[in-house]
Amino acid sequence: MAIDQTKLGNHIQAMMEAIESDVSENAQIGDIVTIVEILDPGPGEIKEGDQVELRQSIRRRWTGVPQKTIGLLTQSLFGMLTNQAGE
Repeated sequence: MAIDQTKLGNHIQAMMEAIESDVSENAQIGDIVTIVEILDPGPGEIKEGDQVELRQSIRRRWTGVPQKTIGLLTQSLFGMLTNQAGE
């Protein structure tokens, strides 16, 4: 049975709607890093148990290295911490 992707699709749609309200009409999507927690009670053919999956869409020639992904993750972490400290 395939994984139901509805939750991820709804989350991305809501995120994009929020982003569009915060940026100019000339803004473009850059690189994307997606982190998904997979809850798997098993048994499975390949893997069993919970896991975290990370995928990236590094498109530019000079950014095909892990440092770009680490930078994006670090920037989002600091953004989250800053937003929580301000609340």
